[in-house]
Amino acid sequence: MPDPINPGEAQGEYLFGPGFRNFQGVTDPRLVSRLIESEARFRPEFSALELADIATFAKGTEEDRENPRYEEVRREDAGFKSILKKLKAAGGDSTSARFQNSLGAGERFYLYNQGLLGEEEDGSPRRFSVLDIERQVERTEGQLKDTPKTLERQEGLLDLLEEASKESFDLQSQQLAQQRAADVAALQEFAPQVVSAYRAADRPSTDIAEAVQRRAGISTGPRGKGGRGQIQEPDSLDALRERGESLVEADLQPTSAAELALLDRGASDVFAGRESATAGERALQAQGLADLSSAREGASLAERAIQSRGLADLNARLRAASGAERALARRGLADINAQLLGAGAAERQLQQMGTSLGSLSPTQQEALISGRGTEFIQSTGELTPLELRRAQQSARQASVARGRGLGQGALADEIANRLAEETNKRERELALGSQLLGQAQGLRSERLGQGADILQDVEGLAAQRRLEQLQRQQAGVSTLGLTDDQIARRLQQQLDRQMFGTQALGSTDDMEARRIQQQLQRQQFGAGTVGQAEALNAQRRLEELQRQQFGTSTLGLTENLAARRRGEELQNIQLGAGLIGQEEALQSARLGQAFGMNRALAGDAGNIILGRPSAAINLGQQTLGQAQAGAAGPMGPQLFDSNVGINMALQNQANQFGLLGAQAQAGATRSAGGLGLAGAFLGNPGLFN
Repeated sequence: MPDPINPGEAQGEYLFGPGFRNFQGVTDPRLVSRLIESEARFRPEFSALELADIATFAKGTEEDRENPRYEEVRREDAGFKSILKKLKAAGGDSTSARFQNSLGAGERFYLYNQGLLGEEEDGSPRRFSVLDIERQVERTEGQLKDTPKTLERQEGLLDLLEEASKESFDLQSQQLAQQRAADVAALQEFAPQVVSAYRAADRPSTDIAEAVQRRAGISTGPRGKGGRGQIQEPDSLDALRERGESLVEADLQPTSAAELALLDRGASDVFAGRESATAGERALQAQGLADLSSAREGASLAERAIQSRGLADLNARLRAASGAERALARRGLADINAQLLGAGAAERQLQQMGTSLGSLSPTQQEALISGRGTEFIQSTGELTPLELRRAQQSARQASVARGRGLGQGALADEIANRLAEETNKRERELALGSQLLGQAQGLRSERLGQGADILQDVEGLAAQRRLEQLQRQQAGVSTLGLTDDQIARRLQQQLDRQMFGTQALGSTDDMEARRIQQQLQRQQFGAGTVGQAEALNAQRRLEELQRQQFGTSTLGLTENLAARRRGEELQNIQLGAGLIGQEEALQSARLGQAFGMNRALAGDAGNIILGRPSAAINLGQQTLGQAQAGAAGPMGPQLFDSNVGINMALQNQANQFGLLGAQAQAGATRSAGGLGLAGAFLGNPGLFN
């Protein structure tokens, strides 16, 4: 029996691993990091595919789009035609190396799909003939002919919903129209019969309703067209309405003589004109305005002369420099801007010689000696043919002289003599190479020293020329200092003259300030005079305002009297409207009571006859629901789902139960077989004889 499933434990182990602390579940940081990286890399592409699927599901496919199946069949047809051509070129032998090496990956794929490429049961390669390939070509050509190049447009969910909505609406509208026509015909035919039956079934209530109708003024005698009685109001209600209408239409009381007199007096005071100004007030105002507008006195001749002299001194220009000062300045500038004297021909020749001798590149003689010494140092002591022959002859002569002849000993002596000669030659060439390299280095050091001495002499001559340039520039600076002193004296003279002009202008400013003060005093006197005239004018305006206020108060009294009369009229209108309203309320209550009783007796004929709902709405909703069912379903994957752990555990438990069931069934089968065998033996004792 499997252990029971703990949902919390299954979820926890799925999320966090065994023990909830080993980080071996789906929330392992390393796993989550890789999942996040994978999501960041591939989620946009998955989302794009999902959105494309949703767009195709909603909008359908475009018109005249390419059929991918046609392209697949065309490629397969071209592949088998190419295989047929290569097989014929190989003489029809499909196992030849020429044919196998000429096949491409796509051609092998097509042959493998048709079972033509592979091995037989004995391990030999599978063979096929030209006829087999021609059959495949015939098959692909037939498929290519039957496969359309483009696919027709497939409507999407929106199109299907639109079409289904239109058809459902048309069907619903048609059924509703038919049902409503049948309902109206049934109501016209059976409604009067239903009302008559209800009234005849409860005659006492019908009598009470007719009495209430008569009290409400509705006649129960002959009915007009449509079976409706005539409404007649009682005498008491007519009197109440006439009293209300007389109060509403009552005229306003006329205005009294006293009220008319007050109205005339108030209007004359409100529109009273202001008294005109006296002659003294007008003269006082004219004198004040003249003083207020008085102009300032003009400046005297002396003031204008002082001002002109001061302006001339203030605008005095700097005196121009003299001819000697300008010549001195030019001489100083020429000395300051003096250029360095160019080097002479002899100095340039020395510099060229020093540069040539001081060059780090070796001369031709130094390079020749150095190259020869390097060759000697790198020598391996190899003998020339002449030296090799000389060493061999010397060894052979010595061997013959010693009576050895040309045997093995002579050959060894010859080799030893050759090696000794090579060693001596290598030592001689090394010594000679070292001597030549030392000689080349000495020549180079001597040449560089001569070049350095010559360049040092050239640098001394250049320093002498720079010293002469510096002395000339210092003389120019001294000369310019003298010209600056002369300019400073001329500037001081100009400044003194401008200061005198400033003092003269200050004197004229004081005179002008006194004239401005006199003008201001006269204007202040004029302003005081105008102020007195304005005070008199304000007194007259105040008297006019007081009279207008008195007239306004008088008009207010007349308005109060008129408002009182309008209030009395409004009260009469309100009282009349109240009486009319009472009459309307009583009549409405009686009519409502009578209508309610008759309505209660008649019942709801429309509900009785038309009490069934229409099936068109449900049918339309059912059609739309079926059309929208394809859009239901979740979209998009989830990163973590705790239910996965429970589902995995339940699936594992189900597998265990299935295994146990299978084992139990197998055990029962075995037991049944054993019992059946035992029964057969026991039931047939002759088997043991």
